[in-house]
Amino acid sequence: MIRRLCLVLLASCFSLLQSRAQTALTWEQTLDLLGETEDIESVGWASQGALLGDLFVQKMDINTITKSELEQLPFLSAQQVEDICLFVYKYAPLQTLNELSMVESLDGQQRLLLQQFLRIDPPRPSQLPSLDQILKHGNNELMAYGYVPFFSRQGDRDGYEGYKYRHWLRYTFNYGDRVKAAVIGSQDAGEPFFSGKNSKGYDYYSFFLQLRKFGRLKSLVVGRYRARFGMGLVMNTNFTLGKLTTLSSLGRGTTQLTGHSSRMDGLYLQGAAATIALTKHLDITALGSWRKIDATLTADGQGIVTLLTSGMHRTESELNRKHNASQWVTGGNIEWHNYGITLGLTGVYTGYDKPLQPNTAQEYRKYNPAGDRFWNVGLHYAYQHGPLALSGETATGDSHALATVNTLSYEFSSRLKLMALQRFYSYKFYSIYGQSYGDNTAAQNESGLYLGGEWKPLNGLTVMGYTDVAYFPRPRYLISDSSHSWDNLLQATYTRGAWTVLARYRLRKTERDNADKTDLLTKTDHRGRFSLTYQTHHWQAKTQADLSQSHLTDNSFGYMLSQQGAYRTARWQVGGTLAYFNTDNYDSRVYLFEPGMIYTMNFPMFYGEGIHYALHFKWTPTPRLLCQAKLSTANYFDRNHIASELQQINHSSQTELELQVKWRF
Repeated sequence: MIRRLCLVLLASCFSLLQSRAQTALTWEQTLDLLGETEDIESVGWASQGALLGDLFVQKMDINTITKSELEQLPFLSAQQVEDICLFVYKYAPLQTLNELSMVESLDGQQRLLLQQFLRIDPPRPSQLPSLDQILKHGNNELMAYGYVPFFSRQGDRDGYEGYKYRHWLRYTFNYGDRVKAAVIGSQDAGEPFFSGKNSKGYDYYSFFLQLRKFGRLKSLVVGRYRARFGMGLVMNTNFTLGKLTTLSSLGRGTTQLTGHSSRMDGLYLQGAAATIALTKHLDITALGSWRKIDATLTADGQGIVTLLTSGMHRTESELNRKHNASQWVTGGNIEWHNYGITLGLTGVYTGYDKPLQPNTAQEYRKYNPAGDRFWNVGLHYAYQHGPLALSGETATGDSHALATVNTLSYEFSSRLKLMALQRFYSYKFYSIYGQSYGDNTAAQNESGLYLGGEWKPLNGLTVMGYTDVAYFPRPRYLISDSSHSWDNLLQATYTRGAWTVLARYRLRKTERDNADKTDLLTKTDHRGRFSLTYQTHHWQAKTQADLSQSHLTDNSFGYMLSQQGAYRTARWQVGGTLAYFNTDNYDSRVYLFEPGMIYTMNFPMFYGEGIHYALHFKWTPTPRLLCQAKLSTANYFDRNHIASELQQINHSSQTELELQVKWRF
């Protein structure tokens, strides 16, 4: 008891000293710091934002937290995950989250960020809860979202089957971190609602029930779910890590089963999956899935040319492609872990009711999967011993080709971390649900080496950087021959008291066909950012400048100046954004992070010349009720219409309103 009291007092004093010097960044701000252009444009990045938003709202009990739960947070390294688990094992039950300041591998900012995803629950009986207990003590949450555009697109007048509004509903039930259930209904703008082919209401529904920590049953999920094993070469329906995020987590692999709570109609499984602890050190996971999918079919309707994952069903042709094929998946993973060593074997078998028949006349699709039955198997490993971490995976399949990705990282101290990542993905290799690190969207036709480091020379100062070289032996989209890429980034962040200063520079070189497709040209992109943020308990202000220059045959230059501000109290918050942008064309486009609705990552993109402004209001009349609204406008000075074809707006500006209500009961 005396040791516990001393530990709590020491942690509280240490936390108080740090809080005088540091202000917590929100998880959205942290994701913004780790995001790059390619990440923000990917579906995976939005999925990552939805996952973190879910974890932020529900939070995890620190006293019962597991390694797999911590591995869902992309800013923690393998050593930090191990250190937190060991600390909780030694000193649980923790009385305050400030006790995490005693975990030496966590700096002040990481600890404050981590606390946004944690809670401390009162001690519960160790025996399995009854159904009555679950229903009595569980938490219910209902959330509604609506999007109102004050403009009309061409498709709204002629082309789209539904109205121009977008909305979704989400109901979630939680019993601590052991039981979770959710039902989601979502409607995109232009999709019919309670009419036509959507006579049952929403165009998209998702549902799942997940049980965790029930004796030897570590996890069971029924309904729609996501799975990832090892480094993701064989199975990864979660997000893919960007290059800065990879550096932040030092490239560690993860094994996870999670319910599909996103509104994205792709990269999920439907059926059931379970992880069972056979022994203390041996886990086995089995999964099965069958679902309807969207596809572009051959002219006779007997084959699949392209698998579609956008989930858009607005026009007659899009609705005709909705659920016109089916897919089944079965497989599993067996994983042994002890003494800092993890060894796992993953196998997946996938089938379709119609054979895949890609257009192999296009050189970049020559080695895409073809047929109606596919299998993949992979061996993944990890070794963690103090500051040294190794991880990787090697996979093959019915292509009889090889793919391998391996990482090595070393944390010299809490101030210096270095890592290297090597990958080789044969141009013949394919995996239907495989996603891992790389420049390509799939683990195919790429080999490369990534070197990165994080250095904290002074308290409050963090310097991150990487260089990544890659070689692509076969043609790719817009590239008719073998090609190379070279990507470099350097970022410095300094935090002192309420102030944070960020400076970032990125140089990226890729190759493209010339006009005659007889030679390759080098495309060079420069991107820079400087921002100054002031944040206290009530006030927040951020001034930012973004620069972008791209050169292929001509120079394209762009910049954006933005100002954001917010004031919050215990019950309400009001904030605004004002940004001026001026770019030569799309190649020099710029992105801006601004606060948005819950479960929504908001990174609007701009090119051309114009001004963007937004007003965000949040009101919490009671601890159980949250209401928020956001009104935003983009006004372009260099055009009289926005976008093209069915998305075209015959005006130089677009104004939109977002509304959201969350009720806990």
